[in-house]
Formats: sequence, structure tokens, C-alpha cells
Amino acid sequence: MNKKFTKYKFGLVFFYFLSCMTSDENSLDPDGGLGLLQRIQRFVEVANSSANNQDDSNLNEDQQSSPTLDYPLSNYSFVVNTAIPEIQPISTGLPFEECISDPELPDGLVIDSENCNISGIPTNSQPPSTYAITATNSFGSGIGLLDIEITVTGIPPTISYTGSPFSFIQNSAISNLIPNLTGNTPTNCESSPPLPTGLIIDPITCVISGTPTNTSITQNYTITATNASGSDNTNIDIAVVVPPPTLQYIGGNKIDSSLTNFTFNNVAFGNPDPNRLLVIVASGVRDVGGTVSTATIGGVGATIHLNTNQGSGSSAIVSAVVPNGIDGNVNIEWTVQQIGTDIQVYRLTNLQSFTPAFTHEVIASPLTQTISVSENTAVIANAKSWTGLSDIAWSGSAGLIKDSQVDFIGATFFSSASFLFTSAENNIVITATPDGGSIQSLRVIAFQ
Repeated sequence: MNKKFTKYKFGLVFFYFLSCMTSDENSLDPDGGLGLLQRIQRFVEVANSSANNQDDSNLNEDQQSSPTLDYPLSNYSFVVNTAIPEIQPISTGLPFEECISDPELPDGLVIDSENCNISGIPTNSQPPSTYAITATNSFGSGIGLLDIEITVTGIPPTISYTGSPFSFIQNSAISNLIPNLTGNTPTNCESSPPLPTGLIIDPITCVISGTPTNTSITQNYTITATNASGSDNTNIDIAVVVPPPTLQYIGGNKIDSSLTNFTFNNVAFGNPDPNRLLVIVASGVRDVGGTVSTATIGGVGATIHLNTNQGSGSSAIVSAVVPNGIDGNVNIEWTVQQIGTDIQVYRLTNLQSFTPAFTHEVIASPLTQTISVSENTAVIANAKSWTGLSDIAWSGSAGLIKDSQVDFIGATFFSSASFLFTSAENNIVITATPDGGSIQSLRVIAFQ
């Protein structure tokens, strides 16, 4: 129960009792109304109900669970007769009802029963020893372990990090950088220059954590650990880069009807994202060819990127930024009537620009092309074969990282397939090999 509210409640009861005693209605009320005792009893019931409601509202999810306890370092080293920096665990389930150490902490060190913080001035030296700290609340208990060493004379710290240089992604939490520390536990850790915005260094453990919010080129940082006996420093390199683009195939559909205007209803666009681009590969079937005149995606006018009349069936790649909703309609209007059209839907996120980094198109056989791209480029390569139920095989250079392949049997007379990939090098070779067919085409569009 909330102690402050309990004191407040009993004060109200006492004040209410005095007011009743001084009123003209402090009798037992023989006419059937509430007398003094009944009114005080009713008042206490209401106060209790209010206190219980307040107590419940003060409990958040973190408090309604058994404790968890984790000390930032597994090993601590202190000096006899020197105050230690307070050791504060990472914990849940606060406030605790009890914190106990097994075995008892070294002489001079104490543990706070409400949060399991450890502080004090050790009075005797000892070798490294393990302590199990048990935190208890009304829901259960949890245990945290740590080793404590106490030396007679001070030992300066040494510090290093494994893994430099580090490359972090903007607006993504980093995995904690935990240093290799020896000597007595530092009393201060700092970086010069200051770490990238969003990253912090713990002043005692020298652990680097956080979420970088701004991009930055690779920069050198000097990390210095200090205690009463001296200091040490180490250098690390950190860069913060933009998130790489993501590319996902959402689905496809086809309509086998003679139309000029094709509407695909309730197409799945994937989860809403304020920074996504939907890319549609549309293919039409008609001996006289034709091109896409207009396209809309989810009611948004689309940009037409690749749009070529192939005589015996044409394809186009269009895109639109559609931030809301998880599905919608896609409308493709051709300049001439088609006897069938199919679409393939792709979603791209984390793009620096909605303008393609490049587009490429070839109508030839074999469909082998060397494409120049930069690192972390999301690429859609779409090939079309003018024959029914054919497959399209893909291959490429070692620098091509294949995300997925989509084999889509299109409308009536052709097959269309897409190859999704990112590249780890500047120049990659992609090859599409149709299984037969009189007309082949290859279209490539890339975003960064």
C-alpha cells in the first residue's frame, strides 16, 4: 500500500471524527440515518477503496514481474580504504523488498535493499571472489553475479576494444561495445572527440551503447579510462552509415481479357511504411505491341521508368510512393488493346532517393549484361520470354548477392521472371536464360 496515502487517509479519518464530534449530528441517529460510528466506518471503506485503486494504478508492467538483475561488469577491482564508484545493476521489478549477497560482501561494502546498488569503502584486501546477489519482490526473485577483487595498492587500468573499425547504421541501436579492462575498476571513462550523436559511454564500465542518429564518415576516437592510480587510452574508428535499401517481392496477378485498361483489385502492398516505394513490373500481350500510357498504384499516379513496344508483347516498370494502407488497386492503361496483362509488385524501403540509380533495357539473345552498380544497391532484373509456361534461369558474377527469384507465369503466351539482388562490388554480370521463345527482353532497374 502507498505509505504516503495511508498517512494521509488516517489524517482524514481523524479530522472527520473531530468534525463529527463537534456537530449536532454526532448521535447514533435513532431515526434510521447514519450515526457517528456508521459514518466513520463508511468513510474508512471509501478511503480504503481509493487507496487500493491508487496502489494499482501506480504499478506499471515493470513492477508486476519477478526481478531481473544484471551488473554491467562481471569483474570489479577496488583498492583498500578507497571509496568505490557505486555499482548500479541493470534491473527490472523495482522497487525490491530485499537484496541479499551470498556470501556477504567484503568488509566496508554495503548493498541497498531497494535497488541492489553496491557502494562503500573496502577495508581489507582479497583475491577475486564471486558474489550472488538475490533481489526479491512480491512476485519472486532474481539473481545477478559479479566478481570483486580488492588490492592493497592501486593498479592503473588498461583498456582495449575488439572489432575496430566499427560501422553502425543510422537510427538502429548498436550492439554494446564492451571493453577489455584490467587493473582496478575505472572511476571515469570518456571519449575525445565526443562519440557520434546518440552514442554514449558509461563513465565506469566504458561500455559504448545507444542509437546513432546522424550519419558520419569514419572518425578516430580516443577512449580514456581513469582510476586513482592512473589512466590508459585506446583508439577506435567509428562510421555511421545510412540504412541499406531493402527489396521485397510482394506478389503478382494476371488478367486474361482483351482490354486497354486493366485494374487489379486489392493488391497486397505489404505493411505500411512512410518511406517505401512500390515498383510494378507490367507486361502486356498483343501482336501489335503497345506501351503503358498511364498507371496508378493505390490511387497514386505512378512514374513510368521503362516502357518499350516489343511488337509481340510489351513490358513497363512503374513506381509510386504509397505510404498508407496494406493493399490497394493497381491500374495499368495501354495505348493499344492487350489480350492479357500481368503485374509483379515489389516494395523497397530505406531508400536515399525514389529516383532510380539507373535503368537498363536490352532486347536480344542471349540476355547477358554487365551492370555497373555501387555497393548496397537494390536491383530488380526482369526478363520476359515469348512462350507459354517457360522458365527463366539466372546466373551472375561472384559480387552478385541473390535475395530471391520470382518465376511468374504471365498472361496466356509468355513467362516473366524477376531476379532481386544487392551487389557487393561495382560491376556485376547478370544472365537470363529463357527456356525457348521467340522474343526475349531484359529490364533492370536499381535504387539506392
